[in-house]
Amino acid sequence: FAIDADLSQALKKSKWSIGSYRIAVDTYRNAESKEQKREMERLILEIKQNFSSEIRMNDPVKKRLDKIASELYHRFTGTFLFEPDTPYGKEEKSFEKRRKGEQKKLENEIEVLNAKIEDIKANKIFENAFEWRFEFPEVLNDVGDFVGFDCIIANPPYVKVQELDHKLIDWYKENKKVAHKRIDISILFFELSQSLLKNNGVCSFISSNQFLVTEYGRKLREFLLNDYALTSMIDYGDLPIFEDALTYVSIFNLSKNKPTDFSYCKVENIDDAKILNFNNTIKIDLAKLSNDNWVLSSKNNKDILEKILKQKTLSKIAKCSYGIVSGADSIFIVNDKVIEREQLEKDALLPLIRANNCSRYDYANYDLQIIYPFKYDDGATVLLTEDEFKNTFPNTFKYLLSKKELLEERKDSRKTFADSNKWYSLTRFGQLENFKKEKIVFPGEQKKPKFSIDRNQSGYSGARVFGVTITDTEINIKFLLAVLNSKVITFVIHSTFPVKAGGYFSMSSTFVEKLPIIQLSASNQKPLIDLTTKILESKQKGEDTSTLELEVDQLVYKLYDLTADEIKIIESN
Repeated sequence: FAIDADLSQALKKSKWSIGSYRIAVDTYRNAESKEQKREMERLILEIKQNFSSEIRMNDPVKKRLDKIASELYHRFTGTFLFEPDTPYGKEEKSFEKRRKGEQKKLENEIEVLNAKIEDIKANKIFENAFEWRFEFPEVLNDVGDFVGFDCIIANPPYVKVQELDHKLIDWYKENKKVAHKRIDISILFFELSQSLLKNNGVCSFISSNQFLVTEYGRKLREFLLNDYALTSMIDYGDLPIFEDALTYVSIFNLSKNKPTDFSYCKVENIDDAKILNFNNTIKIDLAKLSNDNWVLSSKNNKDILEKILKQKTLSKIAKCSYGIVSGADSIFIVNDKVIEREQLEKDALLPLIRANNCSRYDYANYDLQIIYPFKYDDGATVLLTEDEFKNTFPNTFKYLLSKKELLEERKDSRKTFADSNKWYSLTRFGQLENFKKEKIVFPGEQKKPKFSIDRNQSGYSGARVFGVTITDTEINIKFLLAVLNSKVITFVIHSTFPVKAGGYFSMSSTFVEKLPIIQLSASNQKPLIDLTTKILESKQKGEDTSTLELEVDQLVYKLYDLTADEIKIIESN
């Protein structure tokens, strides 16, 4: 509200012009005495108060409320000089019903408008607000219109979507171009800075760079391609730029001009960062970027990546899926001790693979199980009815029933389980059909690929572990395991996947399904199948498999038709 108000009207009430207000602010900033500073402070406060009053009087929400309140009073609740005409007989009840409905409608609208006004008051939008037109009158022309800043320098706050109020998220998505999916609040400041700059103005942010590759950053990437010029970027990777936080940050230098190619520098060590050594700079061709995730690397790396990415994606031969989220792990996830103590029925449990159960080129094992009150019915995973659950697994039902109050407090999106009769359900239950298959499993975050094979018909812990089930019957699971663990796929992951704190790459199903997988006939898969079999057998014996893994890499390099120079670049990464 404050940003849309007319500052010139507030100044008129104080009989001050924009020019004289500029002088007052400058005098306040450079006051020669306490008395002079206090006098300017009093004057500026008076103008701010007039501005606040102007906003309140012209606020469209308040105007609408006044109009509706007046209509309610004069039509329904006031003292009437003449009573409204009321029909008699059969029409009287219909008339009264319609009249009460109209009154209720007005009362409901008043309630909504009052709530909006209370929200404004609660946010204290007019109290102690940093209203930049008061603090920086230099950004106004002589009639009080905003013309913009020459330069903006900032460190936008990084706030995850989980920490934002649902109403706020909805408002951002309705009103901000760059707000998309599971937003983080820092990306909104890019759009805000562009709107606050003069034409040709410049902005410099030190901010999280996760939006370059995440789905929530798609609209911001589009914004930078079309509406806001990124002139240069200094990428600090996982260097400890902030002592108290492990965040992947970059310096983004932007200009309110037509977007063009920009320079990119990856700072490799903290000493280079301290002495501002930005020699490792390359030019990024804007025409090669889209709103898909951005790969910012040297031309050689890009050329190799483009060559590898010509292969069909994993999604053509397999399905990568999210696992189980219970919403109450301490209740649903159980060890042998709890199972024995509570006499939980075996068929009510599902083996559960967690991140620490996944190893590279190995069979995944499990040490915990999860209560899974679902069945496979007509091609779908279906929650047991409460009676089915109680009658089929009485001990397990009794155990969960003793925790019912806690289970009802869980949230599924924006509602609690108390709002439904599914208090014993899991928040996300995955697909039983996938769990029962032999499959590849892997941690949701990893530095180096840790793709394993699950033969235990296990479920897996959502977000922390994902599963790959093969849909093309021509593809052997050991062949796919070899390719996924190869240095070729490691290169793709390190080039295109989001990076997290500590050098871990985020392995979401969205990204994994896009991995380029060479597709061969059954006979041509055999050399890799044989090598993978040897690796798996050696792992079971606790033997070193590094030589065998190198043989796999050499075979995969040939399959992707990579030259000796290209292999050197991949291995150096």
